[in-house]
Amino acid sequence: MKDIQQKKPKIAILFPAFFGGGAEAVCAWILQSIQNLYDLELITFSSLNVEELNAQYGTEINSDKVKIIKIITSWPLKGMLTNSHSMFTLRHHLLMRHFKRHLLDNYDLAISAFNEMDLGKPGIQYIHYPIFGEAHDAARQLAEYPDSTLRRIYRKMCFSFSAFSQDNMRKNFTLVNSKWTGNIVSKLYNIDTTVVYPPATKEYITSIPWDLRENGFVMVSRIVQEKRIEVAIAILSEVRKRGHSVTLHIAGEVGEPKYWNKLLDATKDQEWISWEKQLPRDKYMSLLSRNRYGIHAKKNEPFGIGIAEMVESGCIPFLPADGGQVEVIEGLDWLVWTSEEDAVAKICTLLSSQKLRKTTIDALDLKKRYFLSDQFVAEIQTAVSQFISER
Repeated sequence: MKDIQQKKPKIAILFPAFFGGGAEAVCAWILQSIQNLYDLELITFSSLNVEELNAQYGTEINSDKVKIIKIITSWPLKGMLTNSHSMFTLRHHLLMRHFKRHLLDNYDLAISAFNEMDLGKPGIQYIHYPIFGEAHDAARQLAEYPDSTLRRIYRKMCFSFSAFSQDNMRKNFTLVNSKWTGNIVSKLYNIDTTVVYPPATKEYITSIPWDLRENGFVMVSRIVQEKRIEVAIAILSEVRKRGHSVTLHIAGEVGEPKYWNKLLDATKDQEWISWEKQLPRDKYMSLLSRNRYGIHAKKNEPFGIGIAEMVESGCIPFLPADGGQVEVIEGLDWLVWTSEEDAVAKICTLLSSQKLRKTTIDALDLKKRYFLSDQFVAEIQTAVSQFISER
C-alpha cells in the first residue's frame, strides 16, 4: 500500500506594504522560519519578489515554497496604498477587508506580521506596536504620535471598511517584539502575549579589530521626524566640541522628504556627517562592522532591530532610557541616557576610558545570543505548530 502523504496546512502571511524597516525584516524571517513546514503565501499591496526580500533582509526564502500575492485594487488612491509612507491605517484595514471578503476560506491559518488584525477567525498576530485596534488613541499618545479630531474620524472610517472586530482580534495568539510592547498590549487589550525578539542576522559581518575601526557612530533609522535624527546630531556635535573627533553615518530609507531636506540643509557644512540612505544588505552590515559605536534617539521605540544588529556587529550603542530598545542592552546603564546632556556625558566618559570600553564590549558579547536568527526561527516554528495543534 502506498503511503499517503499528509497535505501541508496552507498559511497566509499578511503584511500591508514593504518600506524597508524592522517590521518588514520580521515578516521576511517569519516566511523563512516556516517555509519548509507549510504551504505559504504572502499577501501584500507591494510589488516585490523573493529575491528582493532575501537581498534586503538576509533571508534565504525559496521562491518555490513561498508565493507572493499582490492585491490589485481599483481604489483611486491605489498608488498611495502601494508606495506611500502615509495612509498606514487605511492600507491596514483595506488588507483586512480584502482578506476576509475574498481569501479567508482559502487558508488553514492566517498570520498578521504587522500588528493587530481581525483575521475573520482566530489566527496569529505579531504586534510591533498596537496602533491599529481600538487602543489606537492611548497607544498614539504614549508614543507621542500626533492626533486630531480629523484623524479619529478617519480611523472610524477605516474600521467601517474592514468591519474590524476587537473581540475577534483578541482571540488571536499574540506575539510581541519586546517585554515593553507586551506590557502595553496586555494592559490595553487584556490579552496574554509571548515575546519573540526580532532576529539580528550575522551574514556579511566581518570581524574587524576594534583598533582598526573608524571612530564613528552609526544611526540606523528611517528618515522620519519621530526618529529624532536632529537630536542625535546635536548630541554628537557637542561630543565633538569636547574634543572627540567622531563621525556619524545615518543609514535608512527616506520616509519624509521634507524632513530629510531640512536636515540636509542644516548639516550641509558638517563634513563629519554622512547620509548613507538605504544601503544594500552587504554594504549596510559592512558599515556597522567598520564603526565602533551606534546611536538611537527615538523615544519609546518598541524594539529597534538596528540596535540588535549593532550589538551583533560589535558596535557599542547609546540609547534613550525608555521603550523596548533598552532590553537589547539590559543592565548596561552607562549606555542609556535620559536627556541630551546625559547622553553627551556618558558618551564622553566611555570615549575617554579604554577600561570601560573593554568592559562594555565583553558585556555586549553575552547579549548577542538573545537576538540571533536561529532563536527567532525556533520560536516562530513553536508558536505556529502549537497554534495549529491546539486548533
